[in-house]
Amino acid sequence: MWLVDEEKYNGGIERMPAVAVSAQDIREATRYTRNWAALGPDFVHNFWYKKFSTDHGRIADCFNRVLRDPQELPEFITKGVTFLLPKDPNTADPAKYRPITSLSSLYKVLSSVITRKIQDHCDANQVMTEEQKGCRKNTQGCREQVIIDAVIVSQASRKQKNLGMAYIDYKKAYNSVPHPYLIKVLELYKIDDGVIRFMQHAMRRWNTSLHVTDGATVLRSRTLNIRRGIFQGDTLSPLWFCLAPNPLSRALNRCSYGYQLKSGTTSTTVTHTFYMDDLKLFAETKEKLQLILLVSTFSNDICMKFGIDKCRLVNLHRGKVVDADSFRINEREEIRCMVEGESYKYLGFLQLKGIHHTVIKRAAGFRVVKWTKTDFRLQIERYECRSPNTVRTIQNQQPNRTVCRADHGFSDLHLAQEKYQLNCDLKTVEEKVASWKQKYILHESIEDRCRKCNLVGESIEHVVAGCQALNEIAYLGRHNTVAKIVHQQLALKHDLVNQYLPCYNYLPDPVLENSCIKLYWNREIITDVLIHANRHDIVVYDKRMKRVTIIDIAVPLDRNFQSTFSTNITKYHNLAEELKQMWQLEEVRIVPVIISATEIFPCTQLRSLDELELRRELPNIQKAVILGTCNTVQRFLNHHN
Repeated sequence: MWLVDEEKYNGGIERMPAVAVSAQDIREATRYTRNWAALGPDFVHNFWYKKFSTDHGRIADCFNRVLRDPQELPEFITKGVTFLLPKDPNTADPAKYRPITSLSSLYKVLSSVITRKIQDHCDANQVMTEEQKGCRKNTQGCREQVIIDAVIVSQASRKQKNLGMAYIDYKKAYNSVPHPYLIKVLELYKIDDGVIRFMQHAMRRWNTSLHVTDGATVLRSRTLNIRRGIFQGDTLSPLWFCLAPNPLSRALNRCSYGYQLKSGTTSTTVTHTFYMDDLKLFAETKEKLQLILLVSTFSNDICMKFGIDKCRLVNLHRGKVVDADSFRINEREEIRCMVEGESYKYLGFLQLKGIHHTVIKRAAGFRVVKWTKTDFRLQIERYECRSPNTVRTIQNQQPNRTVCRADHGFSDLHLAQEKYQLNCDLKTVEEKVASWKQKYILHESIEDRCRKCNLVGESIEHVVAGCQALNEIAYLGRHNTVAKIVHQQLALKHDLVNQYLPCYNYLPDPVLENSCIKLYWNREIITDVLIHANRHDIVVYDKRMKRVTIIDIAVPLDRNFQSTFSTNITKYHNLAEELKQMWQLEEVRIVPVIISATEIFPCTQLRSLDELELRRELPNIQKAVILGTCNTVQRFLNHHN
């Protein structure tokens, strides 16, 4: 039924003009390629295709001949090499590898030319729905979807409205779509017949071989034919995949369900947001999330299966998250409803009732986060009072103008309004000196705040380890110096490095390994379940003892010492339990190395250094901390800083 509706909708689309490749197309396709990217089966780097411009005309003639008669396509063109990169030390499990496929440079150039032609055709005929932000020009991609999502949830919470949401996850989405349906998609949107014939022929010859490294040995599989899904590494594949669920997006928009986003006299119905295969559904209540059944029917028709374990529901009643029954799709599958305290990682951002702003401010910059006035003032100072790069592209899209009007606060959409007046309210160093003189010499009653963060009074304790404006530079540098000392001593102890370097010259490798020990530095550990605290300072994996030691470094204020110790122990508890099960370990230890910003190291903490056999390094650690603290204070008080 949905296919018939989509064919009727596209009846008025003009057929794509016949593709004729020119030398200019070759130049455009090779202009932004990486010169020395990983080699494919043809063993020719992009550099040569890019710089040998006199051959671009001949290459274009060859491409035109292949498009007219696909039988002339050489066999090596459609071959790939797939490298399997391990995600964690458990290399015996095939699921713990990440496949990366390299294709021949010539095939990627041809695919890039075809992609550009198809993209122009889709843009001219508005083939792609507004809800799909993957492979779209003049959009902010997933960031735009997160902003739209945040505005919807914020309004529902602020106005105490009901809202039902569903996160839909697909299992092996890119490898699931059958080839006949991919060809049908090209026919549906009236792509050039020559391109369709070429892709049909090329798909039948897609193949790759698996390569995995075992020490110094490279193991290679036999040639494997690709019978379904898209060709990884192909330039056309992302756009082609986005076109595959496009009929679903159109069918969802025809439904009467959805959330009514209102702002003044204008309103719009939002049923879903799409980014590649990441789908989120919206309805006025959980009971109206019958959209899930439509999505399930469509997905089954094109052989895409839900990853039920990663699908979730959220039910907001009068703006608050409440528990609800699971949504049953069929007799065997149901989607669980989330409760207060849980979170879901959608497009890289943790969510439940909106995104977790406090968690992502450091990573997201201006574009997604809704800032407080104080935080906003800090960001403006950091960027020298320049207005942030705003998301004006959302305002230019008719369905999203209501989203812009509904946004409030110091977020990108609000700051993009033409009538918004930017007011930094910052003081110069001279003004701060005058304020200090008034308060501490003339004893006048004035409000004095830190010249950097403008949050609290400017005291030596605040400057040493309490100023938010110094977190990412001064405090992080001091923390990393201590971590480098610990990392280098562990590496020397386990024969992972053979030369001692001063800490300011030592650059730790992300992973050091020998037959007995594996040493990680500042690595994010990928786990089977979502764990927020999965990035550690140092991890020591003892292969013989089947033991992992998680080392967390902290340099807090003196009065925060005990609370920091307790926090560091509990923060990695879930990660320790997951690692023990995932890596089949005998023991997981959490060892906090905590020293105050004034180089105080309580006797109770000597046990941590004893566990690591690093007590002799205590003087070096203390020296590094006090030097870092003195440097921070000096820079802070410097007139020119």
